[in-house]
Amino acid sequence: MPFSPFTFLQPSDFTGRFELHTGMYDQQKLIDYIDRYEQRYLIELFGAKMYDEFMNDYFPPLFAFWSPNFQFMFDPFHLDSNIGGNHLISIGIRDMLKGFIYWEYMKDTINQMTPIGNVIPQNQNSRVNSTIYSSMWSRYNESIKTFRAIQSYLILNKPIPDGQVTTNGIQFTIGSLYYSMQYQTINFNSIKYDSATAFTIQNAGTGYTTQQNVLCNPSGFGVVVDIVDDGNGGVQSITIVDGGENLILNNTLTIPVGNGDCVIEVIAIDNIIDVNPNGSGMVVDVTAYGIGGVNATTLLTGGTGYVDGTAIATIGGTGSQLECDVVTDGNGAVVSVTMSGTCGSGFTIGDVITIDAGNQDATFSVDTLWNGEIQSISFASDVDGGHGYSSGDTLVIDGGDQHAIITCGYVGKGSGSNWNGRDKQMAYWI
Repeated sequence: MPFSPFTFLQPSDFTGRFELHTGMYDQQKLIDYIDRYEQRYLIELFGAKMYDEFMNDYFPPLFAFWSPNFQFMFDPFHLDSNIGGNHLISIGIRDMLKGFIYWEYMKDTINQMTPIGNVIPQNQNSRVNSTIYSSMWSRYNESIKTFRAIQSYLILNKPIPDGQVTTNGIQFTIGSLYYSMQYQTINFNSIKYDSATAFTIQNAGTGYTTQQNVLCNPSGFGVVVDIVDDGNGGVQSITIVDGGENLILNNTLTIPVGNGDCVIEVIAIDNIIDVNPNGSGMVVDVTAYGIGGVNATTLLTGGTGYVDGTAIATIGGTGSQLECDVVTDGNGAVVSVTMSGTCGSGFTIGDVITIDAGNQDATFSVDTLWNGEIQSISFASDVDGGHGYSSGDTLVIDGGDQHAIITCGYVGKGSGSNWNGRDKQMAYWI
């Protein structure tokens, strides 16, 4: 994700508790303070390497971060901590930065540069407030509390590696079947496309002995087998070690040991699913069309007494929980029927369905059915995007026919192992 320089704060943000004078001549001055100090305090918070990750992870059009961990740290949070039995309370990075910049700005306005040197303005009508009572110190200390809460969170999460998968960084291929129509939590696995699960020996060949882990030709398929000889130099049996990828039925391969003339033929293929060896912990919520849900229909009778409507119940057929949207001709007859979000389940092609409204005399027939195809995926509400995944990882959602394919286009950052910030103490001025 390319990074363009920007700041999180604008002069208009300094209102309420952080209010500063931002008139015609002060606006540019405040912009200069934001430009100077926002980056510095963030680098001190995260360290140089993690600061670069943090800034590159931000997506300005959405005002959000790609990585769940960075988004968590950016927003206000509160957690119990086992570090000294304390609570971690953060007002969020934006308010933290406001407090620091407010302090830097107010600290410098106490002094003003004039042609005769640096002076302290004298007010004739009011007593000048001592710095011990100045609000700039309370704002600074509030920011320090958030600064230290974020750093403590990073220390607590230091063992967690990078590689969080993000919902806006995945590519989802729809077309899978037999998934549940209800929301459910699903684990991610890795997948190998069109892998051989069975071979037949076309030619036993000559000059072979029992061997293990033999890479077959063409080697580009990646098929690896163990072979057992028949005692006469031919191959008696093979055991698949790795079924390879991108094969089709009736592909022939040779086993390049012995005299290289043993020929095997692919007689079965499948997508082989294995637990991903690197990433873990990611789950998603899945919603799918019902198995036997109604897809396309043909209107049989328009009926009488109907009005336009959505999510209208139906009766009849072999299934249940089917709702539809109807459009009428204005005189009570239905002229078109489409399925609502609830397409039901358990129906059969040819079922005749009655629309349960009007005079209950409008009917349609079922032409095609859904079979558990996934409609959408989203992150489960109580988990993050896992850890340890890499861009380009190909995963399949478990369940159904296990053909719901996901590719990780972007994996997030925010691991505490990359933190190298500096400590900052509370300020006490007397």
